[in-house]
Amino acid sequence: MTTPTVSAEMVTAFLEYAISRGASREALLESAQRDASHLDAAHARVPLEAYLAIVRTAGVHCGDPAIALHYGVAIACAQQSVVGSIGATAATPVEAVAQLNRFARLNLDAGLPPGTDRFALEPARG
Repeated sequence: MTTPTVSAEMVTAFLEYAISRGASREALLESAQRDASHLDAAHARVPLEAYLAIVRTAGVHCGDPAIALHYGVAIACAQQSVVGSIGATAATPVEAVAQLNRFARLNLDAGLPPGTDRFALEPARG
């Protein structure tokens, strides 16, 4: 099994948000045992555990244990990654979910078996 990874694009977007909320770039990168050069390559990947270390450290430095939730509310998916942009331009929710499933591994490769969808629409109340 491969180590789960996140796109550097997503890590950079979260870093910028956390810094705008008062976190130190250096402290965040140090918590993940990374330096800025790890995020510069166009197709760079970051271990999921390193990204989670950044999120946890940001919560402490910003005094906001729910910083990841607040980030998700404040920043549109299209601003976080190209995958978010693809989903945001879909004509219907069904098409958006299909496109998100098609490209989800670009953002987070969590080692799901091939053909496994990460997202689904489930009807509720008819």
